[in-house]
Amino acid sequence: MARPDDSSASLAAQLEAAHARIAALEGRVRGQTDHFRTLIEHQEDLLVEFDGDWVIRYATPLYCETFGKRPEDVSGKRFLPLIHEDDRPGVIASLARLFEPPYRTSHEERALTVSGWRRFQWSVSAIRGIDGQVISHVAVGRDVTQQVQAERDRERLEAQLHQVQKMEAVGRLAGGIAHDFNNLLTSIRGNAEFAVDIDPGDGALKECLSEITRATERGAELVRQLLAFGRKQVIEPRSVQPAALLRGISALLPSLLGEHIQVRRDLSEDTSYVRVDPGQLEQVLVNLVVNARDAMPGGGQLGIHSACVELDVTTSRELSLAGPGRYARIRVVDDGIGMEPALQSRIFEPFFTTKPEGMGSGLGLATVFGIVEQHGGAIDVWSSPGQGSRFTVYLPIVESDAPPAQPDPPVAAQPPSPPQGSRLLLVEDDDLVRRAVHRMLSRRGFEVFEASSGPDALALVDEGLDRIDLLLSDVVMPVMGGCELAQRLSERLPGLRVLLTSGYSEEIVASQGGVLADDYGFISKPYAIGDLLTKMHELLERP
Repeated sequence: MARPDDSSASLAAQLEAAHARIAALEGRVRGQTDHFRTLIEHQEDLLVEFDGDWVIRYATPLYCETFGKRPEDVSGKRFLPLIHEDDRPGVIASLARLFEPPYRTSHEERALTVSGWRRFQWSVSAIRGIDGQVISHVAVGRDVTQQVQAERDRERLEAQLHQVQKMEAVGRLAGGIAHDFNNLLTSIRGNAEFAVDIDPGDGALKECLSEITRATERGAELVRQLLAFGRKQVIEPRSVQPAALLRGISALLPSLLGEHIQVRRDLSEDTSYVRVDPGQLEQVLVNLVVNARDAMPGGGQLGIHSACVELDVTTSRELSLAGPGRYARIRVVDDGIGMEPALQSRIFEPFFTTKPEGMGSGLGLATVFGIVEQHGGAIDVWSSPGQGSRFTVYLPIVESDAPPAQPDPPVAAQPPSPPQGSRLLLVEDDDLVRRAVHRMLSRRGFEVFEASSGPDALALVDEGLDRIDLLLSDVVMPVMGGCELAQRLSERLPGLRVLLTSGYSEEIVASQGGVLADDYGFISKPYAIGDLLTKMHELLERP
């Protein structure tokens, strides 16, 4: 039989062993708890635990640091006040899904941090008890502001690339049709002017022929707009003050707008300059004003504003400008019908128009876009249905002053007559143009010899045409172009005067390899007979 003191000693030993095991177990639990707490508190994601009423039980130090809170300031508080008010309905709707399978949800939100508004992606899971009821929630969040901005930048760049590709396609189209189309317009205009010259007395006939001439001018303008949109139009930039230019076109507004539209002007007194082609910038402004007018068929208010602004890196990047700095800002604002977002995304597309058939070419805003881009600027659009539209053009400020304006040369009232006995060699591969020009110039007193190609023209000279006062030749022709023909004929006929013509501009011809000597004249198609005769007279009278 065991003694009482032996039994007590055994029980004490067992208790001591049990305490040791409990202490060891608690140590392991504390170690594991500390280990997992360290893992949680040192991860890059934010982690928050909420109770069933969305009161914060626990938040990692990174969460507290992100929102500029102490742990005691966070615990027991609700998270919703930190979320942007526009995002709260979506967050609440997302969290409502936690009370049904699969008891998980995710959402994106903007929240106010110590660094300002940031965008977070959250994954939230519900914790259920033994009875299956939700007792708490665990949310894991990550700051995705940079990723979202990068994605937006990618989408913006893709949209810009798409727009550039469209512009290049239209530019190729414009370049391809410009020469042939302008040849057609030259023939139509030339024959109309020739008919008026023959019999100017019939008022009805003369009016019809004048309509034909005006139609050719509109056609030529369409080609110029296509070239401007595709950035194929050569610009002649100089330093101008935007506000001064806006004041200069104010005289056009009454005839453009009508009495049913009131104009409000707020033009800066800043004397800074932008380097632009004044004619093309005027075209931008006129197109924007006309677009605003058409958005207010029942009348309204049109605002024209100019200012000098300083753009930071973020804004200049969003506008796809070269960089931060000072820019001239020109705004045209209307309170018209406005636009849906889907419509806004297409307004700069060539040939896209919301106007009835026959009321618009769909090139007005496309031309604006091309001209602004070609000048190193950007255009921004805001619009809302029923609230009007705002078009904002940004152009980089330059430091140089504008050179003094040169007066336009006087225009002769009547085309001059050619010197007596002037002989002209007309070289044109388009039959319609050649016949029309031949008729016009023969009637004006020129002795005209014609050829349909460069080799044919050389053959005429080699066969005995030994005196030519002036060569009028198209530049773009098969086998031999006008520039090469002019060089070869000048070797055979010293002192030959040369006037070249093309459906392209002089600068485009030169950029494509056409060698235009300094003493050559040039005139773009379609031309008026008066302009052609003036150019020819200048060359023939040159010493």
